Amino acid sequence: MKTRLSKEERQALKQKVFDALLVQPIFQEFKYIKSQGGIVHKTKFGFQRVAMYFHWDSYNRERQEFAFKIMHIGYGIRFNVLKKWFEKFSFKTLKDQRDNYVLGRTARMLKPFSVYPDSYTFLYSGEDFDENLAKMVKEITEVATYFFEKYRTIENIYKDLVVPILEGKSDLPDKGAGVDWIFEYLTISRLVDIGNYEKLKQILLKHIVFLNEPPYPNPNIVQYNDKLDEIFEYLEVLELEMPPAFPSLLENNVKENEDIYNAIDDEESEQSKILNDIEYIDCSQNKNSNLQKEYDNYFSQFDEEYITNIMRECCKKFNSGINKDKITWSDFYNCMREYALDFLEYDEGLIDQIDELLITEEDDF
Repeated sequence: MKTRLSKEERQALKQKVFDALLVQPIFQEFKYIKSQGGIVHKTKFGFQRVAMYFHWDSYNRERQEFAFKIMHIGYGIRFNVLKKWFEKFSFKTLKDQRDNYVLGRTARMLKPFSVYPDSYTFLYSGEDFDENLAKMVKEITEVATYFFEKYRTIENIYKDLVVPILEGKSDLPDKGAGVDWIFEYLTISRLVDIGNYEKLKQILLKHIVFLNEPPYPNPNIVQYNDKLDEIFEYLEVLELEMPPAFPSLLENNVKENEDIYNAIDDEESEQSKILNDIEYIDCSQNKNSNLQKEYDNYFSQFDEEYITNIMRECCKKFNSGINKDKITWSDFYNCMREYALDFLEYDEGLIDQIDELLITEEDDF
């Protein structure tokens, strides 16, 4: 009986899970980002994310086998306009702030899916793996479609979460919760219904008094008590711009993503083989391609999955091999730099390495 998995086996299973999700049509714009623990659709105005936790080496008493579980599956959405202005006042680190959702839910928090399981179990023996994975992917896809469609606009968040507060039909979070939502809801009100901003502000100010009541005041609101007037004054003169809606997943009829390397046919792969190894990029899947050599020579100290994702995006951008474009290393490095910076959490060492290679290219030229 297998009781533990190697690091390589764990990584392979993770990749299989995320690959199964990413081929679903609704996730065509999502990418697996290791540091985020899930798949992310990032835009200039925010992100949508499905995150999950892998719990290894658990024991399934019913089957009397070791297994791993996928649990704490969360669906989150963020509109930057609701959070970015508050960064100057927050006591949290910048990384924590920019990783945070505006709204997050699990399946059981969404009424249509309240009977869905909290976790999914996969036996180390591999028995029923494909069936269980298909079930999980189907259910995650259903929940994600519902959640991201329901909250694809700030107007929808206002209608679902703020209006009930104004109408006295919603209980406000207790002392154990965070308080960022207070400032986010006020921002939403200014964007959607400024006429009710003052009414909402007075309701929330009364709630802030409650949060400060002894003997156990909310430790988060205590951080802001001395700055509340300044925060409100700043928000109330701030020029805010309503962001666009996230694309509707229900209208997503574009074909499933294809790996750029597998999309190159025999004739185009043959063409890529004759590209100059020094001057031009070979985006084929050939293990002897100059792109693979570039990774081995200059990027092997970084996470392979992280670098592969960046290189793949640049191959897609340039369509190298497909349109037989001759893309220079300088162009490709600049593209890699751009995509690396676009990750929610980028590696500064990678940026330094790319900059050094760009300098070398300029010197060679």
